[in-house]
Amino acid sequence: MRSFLSILIVFALAAIVGCASAPPAGPAPSPPSIDLVPHPPPPVFPSEPPAAPRDTPDEKPPLPPPALSVDSMESILMRLDAAATGAEKVPLIQALGGTGRKEAVSPLIQLLTDQNQSVRAAASAALTALAAADFGDDPDKWIQWWAAHQNESRELWLTDALLSRAETLRKEQAARILVTKRLVELEARNLQALAPTERAALILKLLDDPLADLRRLAAVEARRLFQETRQSEKPPADQLVLQVALLPRLKDEAEAVRSEAAAALAAGGNRDSVPDLLQRLAEDQHPAV
Repeated sequence: MRSFLSILIVFALAAIVGCASAPPAGPAPSPPSIDLVPHPPPPVFPSEPPAAPRDTPDEKPPLPPPALSVDSMESILMRLDAAATGAEKVPLIQALGGTGRKEAVSPLIQLLTDQNQSVRAAASAALTALAAADFGDDPDKWIQWWAAHQNESRELWLTDALLSRAETLRKEQAARILVTKRLVELEARNLQALAPTERAALILKLLDDPLADLRRLAAVEARRLFQETRQSEKPPADQLVLQVALLPRLKDEAEAVRSEAAAALAAGGNRDSVPDLLQRLAEDQHPAV
Protein backbone atom coordinates (compact mmCIF):
# COMPACT_ATOMS: atom_id res chain seq x y z
CA MET A 1 0.00 0.00 0.00
CA ARG A 2 2.84 2.31 0.89
CA SER A 3 4.62 1.64 -2.43
CA PHE A 4 1.49 2.46 -4.39
CA LEU A 5 1.22 5.85 -2.68
CA SER A 6 4.86 6.57 -3.48
CA ILE A 7 4.25 5.98 -7.16
CA LEU A 8 1.24 8.36 -7.20
CA ILE A 9 3.27 11.07 -5.50
CA VAL A 10 6.06 10.78 -8.18
CA PHE A 11 3.55 11.11 -11.05
CA ALA A 12 1.96 14.13 -9.44
CA LEU A 13 5.28 15.92 -8.99
CA ALA A 14 6.21 15.22 -12.62
CA ALA A 15 2.97 16.76 -13.84
CA ILE A 16 3.49 19.90 -11.70
CA VAL A 17 7.04 20.38 -13.05
CA GLY A 18 5.87 19.99 -16.72
CA CYS A 19 3.20 22.66 -16.37
CA ALA A 20 5.64 25.12 -14.80
CA SER A 21 8.20 24.80 -17.66
CA ALA A 22 5.69 25.21 -20.60
CA PRO A 23 5.74 28.74 -22.27
CA PRO A 24 2.82 31.02 -21.67
CA ALA A 25 0.12 30.85 -24.27
CA GLY A 26 0.08 33.85 -26.66
CA PRO A 27 -2.03 35.02 -29.61
CA ALA A 28 -2.34 32.71 -32.63
CA PRO A 29 0.09 33.48 -35.50
CA SER A 30 -1.36 35.44 -38.42
CA PRO A 31 -1.42 33.88 -41.91
CA PRO A 32 1.27 35.06 -44.43
CA SER A 33 0.42 38.20 -46.37
CA ILE A 34 -0.06 38.05 -50.21
CA ASP A 35 1.77 40.67 -52.26
CA LEU A 36 -0.68 42.02 -54.86
CA VAL A 37 1.80 44.42 -56.56
CA PRO A 38 2.67 43.06 -60.12
CA HIS A 39 6.35 42.35 -60.83
CA PRO A 40 8.02 42.05 -64.28
CA PRO A 41 8.66 38.50 -65.45
CA PRO A 42 12.16 37.19 -64.92
CA PRO A 43 14.54 37.73 -67.87
CA VAL A 44 14.81 34.92 -70.35
CA PHE A 45 18.34 34.19 -71.50
CA PRO A 46 18.92 32.49 -74.88
CA SER A 47 19.89 28.93 -74.54
CA GLU A 48 23.35 27.94 -75.80
CA PRO A 49 23.43 26.02 -79.09
CA PRO A 50 24.06 22.37 -78.69
CA ALA A 51 27.70 21.52 -78.93
CA ALA A 52 28.83 19.90 -82.14
CA PRO A 53 29.51 16.25 -81.74
CA ARG A 54 33.17 15.58 -81.44
CA ASP A 55 34.89 12.77 -83.20
CA THR A 56 35.60 9.96 -80.92
CA PRO A 57 39.09 8.53 -80.98
CA ASP A 58 37.69 5.26 -82.26
CA GLU A 59 36.35 6.78 -85.52
CA LYS A 60 38.50 6.18 -88.65
CA PRO A 61 38.32 7.65 -92.18
CA PRO A 62 36.52 5.50 -94.73
CA LEU A 63 38.72 3.05 -96.53
CA PRO A 64 39.22 3.35 -100.33
CA PRO A 65 37.34 0.87 -102.47
CA PRO A 66 39.21 -2.37 -102.92
CA ALA A 67 41.17 -2.88 -106.11
CA LEU A 68 39.92 -5.25 -108.73
CA SER A 69 41.05 -8.76 -107.96
CA VAL A 70 41.25 -12.01 -109.84
CA ASP A 71 37.86 -12.94 -108.42
CA SER A 72 36.29 -9.79 -109.88
CA MET A 73 37.92 -10.53 -113.26
CA GLU A 74 36.51 -14.04 -113.18
CA SER A 75 33.13 -12.55 -112.39
CA ILE A 76 33.45 -10.28 -115.44
CA LEU A 77 34.36 -13.27 -117.61
CA MET A 78 31.34 -15.21 -116.34
CA ARG A 79 29.05 -12.29 -117.13
CA LEU A 80 30.64 -11.99 -120.58
CA ASP A 81 29.88 -15.62 -121.29
CA ALA A 82 26.28 -15.03 -120.24
CA ALA A 83 25.89 -11.78 -122.20
CA ALA A 84 23.87 -12.14 -125.38
CA THR A 85 24.07 -8.71 -127.06
CA GLY A 86 26.82 -6.29 -127.92
CA ALA A 87 25.31 -3.64 -125.66
CA GLU A 88 25.77 -6.02 -122.74
CA LYS A 89 29.28 -7.10 -123.72
CA VAL A 90 30.90 -3.71 -124.42
CA PRO A 91 30.87 -2.33 -120.82
CA LEU A 92 32.08 -5.71 -119.55
CA ILE A 93 34.95 -5.66 -122.07
CA GLN A 94 35.89 -2.17 -120.93
CA ALA A 95 35.87 -3.34 -117.31
CA LEU A 96 38.01 -6.35 -118.27
CA GLY A 97 40.60 -4.11 -119.89
CA GLY A 98 40.50 -1.84 -116.85
CA THR A 99 41.67 -4.63 -114.56
CA GLY A 100 45.22 -4.13 -115.83
CA ARG A 101 45.92 -7.85 -115.59
CA LYS A 102 47.81 -9.99 -118.06
CA GLU A 103 45.18 -12.69 -117.67
CA ALA A 104 42.72 -10.46 -119.53
CA VAL A 105 44.73 -10.49 -122.77
CA SER A 106 43.75 -13.95 -123.98
CA PRO A 107 39.98 -13.50 -123.47
CA LEU A 108 40.15 -10.12 -125.17
CA ILE A 109 41.92 -11.63 -128.18
CA GLN A 110 39.16 -14.22 -128.45
CA LEU A 111 36.58 -11.42 -128.53
CA LEU A 112 38.23 -10.02 -131.67
CA THR A 113 36.41 -12.75 -133.62
CA ASP A 114 32.97 -11.71 -132.36
CA GLN A 115 30.41 -11.03 -135.08
CA ASN A 116 29.45 -7.68 -133.51
CA GLN A 117 31.66 -4.83 -134.74
CA SER A 118 31.19 -2.85 -131.51
CA VAL A 119 32.43 -5.82 -129.52
CA ARG A 120 35.52 -6.16 -131.73
CA ALA A 121 36.26 -2.44 -131.46
CA ALA A 122 35.89 -2.50 -127.67
CA ALA A 123 38.18 -5.54 -127.42
CA SER A 124 40.80 -3.88 -129.64
CA ALA A 125 40.74 -0.68 -127.56
CA ALA A 126 41.01 -2.66 -124.32
CA LEU A 127 43.99 -4.63 -125.67
CA THR A 128 45.74 -1.45 -126.81
CA ALA A 129 45.33 0.15 -123.39
CA LEU A 130 46.37 -3.02 -121.58
CA ALA A 131 49.36 -4.06 -123.69
CA ALA A 132 50.55 -0.62 -124.90
CA ALA A 133 50.54 -2.06 -128.44
CA ASP A 134 48.21 -1.46 -131.34
CA PHE A 135 47.33 -4.09 -133.91
CA GLY A 136 43.76 -2.98 -134.46
CA ASP A 137 41.22 -5.80 -134.48
CA ASP A 138 43.51 -8.27 -136.27
CA PRO A 139 43.43 -11.40 -134.09
CA ASP A 140 46.40 -13.04 -135.88
CA LYS A 141 48.75 -10.16 -135.08
CA TRP A 142 47.57 -10.07 -131.49
CA ILE A 143 48.11 -13.81 -131.17
CA GLN A 144 51.68 -13.43 -132.45
CA TRP A 145 52.34 -10.57 -130.05
CA TRP A 146 50.90 -12.52 -127.11
CA ALA A 147 53.03 -15.56 -127.94
CA ALA A 148 56.17 -13.39 -127.82
CA HIS A 149 55.31 -11.35 -124.70
CA GLN A 150 53.07 -13.46 -122.48
CA ASN A 151 55.95 -14.33 -120.14
CA GLU A 152 56.90 -10.67 -119.62
CA SER A 153 55.49 -8.31 -117.00
CA ARG A 154 53.07 -5.58 -117.96
CA GLU A 155 55.58 -3.00 -116.66
CA LEU A 156 58.03 -4.24 -119.27
CA TRP A 157 55.36 -3.88 -121.97
CA LEU A 158 54.81 -0.24 -121.00
CA THR A 159 58.54 0.48 -120.81
CA ASP A 160 59.16 -1.00 -124.24
CA ALA A 161 56.28 1.02 -125.64
CA LEU A 162 57.69 4.27 -124.23
CA LEU A 163 61.16 3.53 -125.59
CA SER A 164 59.71 2.65 -128.98
CA ARG A 165 57.67 5.84 -129.03
CA ALA A 166 60.72 7.92 -128.09
CA GLU A 167 62.73 6.32 -130.87
CA THR A 168 59.94 6.98 -133.35
CA LEU A 169 59.78 10.63 -132.33
CA ARG A 170 63.54 10.95 -132.62
CA LYS A 171 63.48 9.53 -136.14
CA GLU A 172 60.60 11.79 -137.12
CA GLN A 173 62.45 14.82 -135.76
CA ALA A 174 65.61 13.84 -137.64
CA ALA A 175 63.61 13.37 -140.82
CA ARG A 176 62.00 16.81 -140.44
CA ILE A 177 65.40 18.40 -139.89
CA LEU A 178 66.82 16.68 -142.95
CA VAL A 179 63.87 17.66 -145.14
CA THR A 180 64.05 21.26 -143.92
CA LYS A 181 67.78 21.42 -144.59
CA ARG A 182 67.36 20.14 -148.12
CA LEU A 183 64.49 22.54 -148.73
CA VAL A 184 66.58 25.50 -147.56
CA GLU A 185 69.48 24.42 -149.79
CA LEU A 186 67.12 24.15 -152.76
CA GLU A 187 65.65 27.61 -152.20
CA ALA A 188 69.13 29.09 -151.71
CA ARG A 189 70.21 27.74 -155.10
CA ASN A 190 67.05 29.12 -156.68
CA LEU A 191 67.71 32.56 -155.23
CA GLN A 192 71.29 32.62 -156.48
CA ALA A 193 70.15 31.80 -159.99
CA LEU A 194 67.61 34.64 -160.19
CA ALA A 195 68.04 38.22 -161.28
CA PRO A 196 67.77 40.89 -158.53
CA THR A 197 64.14 41.76 -159.34
CA GLU A 198 63.01 38.13 -159.39
CA ARG A 199 65.13 37.42 -156.33
CA ALA A 200 63.35 40.16 -154.38
CA ALA A 201 59.96 38.64 -155.26
CA LEU A 202 61.00 35.21 -154.03
CA ILE A 203 62.51 36.69 -150.84
CA LEU A 204 59.24 38.50 -150.22
CA LYS A 205 57.37 35.20 -150.48
CA LEU A 206 59.78 33.32 -148.23
CA LEU A 207 59.53 35.94 -145.49
CA ASP A 208 56.00 34.66 -144.78
CA ASP A 209 56.84 30.95 -144.98
CA PRO A 210 55.72 28.79 -142.02
CA LEU A 211 59.23 27.35 -141.68
CA ALA A 212 61.49 29.57 -139.58
CA ASP A 213 64.57 28.32 -141.47
CA LEU A 214 63.14 29.61 -144.75
CA ARG A 215 62.23 32.97 -143.18
CA ARG A 216 65.78 33.23 -141.90
CA LEU A 217 67.09 32.40 -145.40
CA ALA A 218 64.91 35.16 -146.84
CA ALA A 219 66.31 37.71 -144.38
CA VAL A 220 69.89 36.63 -145.16
CA GLU A 221 69.31 36.93 -148.91
CA ALA A 222 67.62 40.31 -148.42
CA ARG A 223 70.74 41.57 -146.62
CA ARG A 224 72.94 40.35 -149.50
CA LEU A 225 70.67 42.00 -152.04
CA PHE A 226 70.79 45.29 -150.17
CA GLN A 227 74.59 45.12 -149.98
CA GLU A 228 74.83 44.52 -153.74
CA THR A 229 72.74 47.61 -154.59
CA ARG A 230 73.90 49.81 -151.73
CA GLN A 231 76.02 51.97 -154.05
CA SER A 232 72.97 52.86 -156.12
CA GLU A 233 71.78 56.43 -155.77
CA LYS A 234 68.18 55.25 -155.57
CA PRO A 235 67.38 51.66 -154.53
CA PRO A 236 64.86 49.81 -156.71
CA ALA A 237 61.21 50.05 -155.72
CA ASP A 238 60.99 46.32 -155.06
CA GLN A 239 63.76 46.63 -152.48
CA LEU A 240 61.82 49.35 -150.68
CA VAL A 241 58.86 46.97 -150.52
CA LEU A 242 61.22 44.30 -149.21
CA GLN A 243 62.43 46.59 -146.44
CA VAL A 244 58.86 47.23 -145.38
CA ALA A 245 58.18 43.49 -145.39
CA LEU A 246 61.19 42.95 -143.12
CA LEU A 247 59.80 45.16 -140.35
CA PRO A 248 57.29 42.55 -139.01
CA ARG A 249 60.15 39.99 -138.92
CA LEU A 250 61.70 42.08 -136.14
CA LYS A 251 58.96 40.53 -133.97
CA ASP A 252 59.32 37.01 -135.35
CA GLU A 253 58.98 34.15 -132.86
CA ALA A 254 62.33 32.74 -133.97
CA GLU A 255 65.40 34.52 -132.59
CA ALA A 256 67.47 33.72 -135.69
CA VAL A 257 64.87 35.39 -137.94
CA ARG A 258 64.75 38.50 -135.76
CA SER A 259 68.53 38.77 -135.78
CA GLU A 260 68.86 38.42 -139.57
CA ALA A 261 65.95 40.82 -140.18
CA ALA A 262 67.67 43.49 -138.06
CA ALA A 263 70.94 42.95 -139.97
CA ALA A 264 69.12 43.18 -143.32
CA LEU A 265 67.38 46.43 -142.41
CA ALA A 266 70.66 47.90 -141.23
CA ALA A 267 72.26 46.94 -144.55
CA GLY A 268 69.34 48.43 -146.49
CA GLY A 269 70.03 51.92 -145.19
CA ASN A 270 66.40 53.00 -145.31
CA ARG A 271 65.97 55.87 -142.90
CA ASP A 272 62.24 55.20 -142.54
CA SER A 273 62.98 51.85 -140.91
CA VAL A 274 65.45 53.27 -138.38
CA PRO A 275 62.86 54.14 -135.64
CA ASP A 276 61.29 50.69 -135.77
CA LEU A 277 64.70 49.07 -135.84
CA LEU A 278 65.91 51.01 -132.81
CA GLN A 279 62.71 50.26 -130.90
CA ARG A 280 62.94 46.54 -131.56
CA LEU A 281 66.63 46.50 -130.63
CA ALA A 282 65.76 48.15 -127.34
CA GLU A 283 62.89 45.73 -126.62
CA ASP A 284 64.59 42.48 -127.67
CA GLN A 285 66.80 41.19 -124.88
CA HIS A 286 68.35 38.32 -126.81
CA PRO A 287 72.12 38.89 -127.21
CA ALA A 288 72.13 37.67 -130.82
CA VAL A 289 69.68 40.41 -131.81
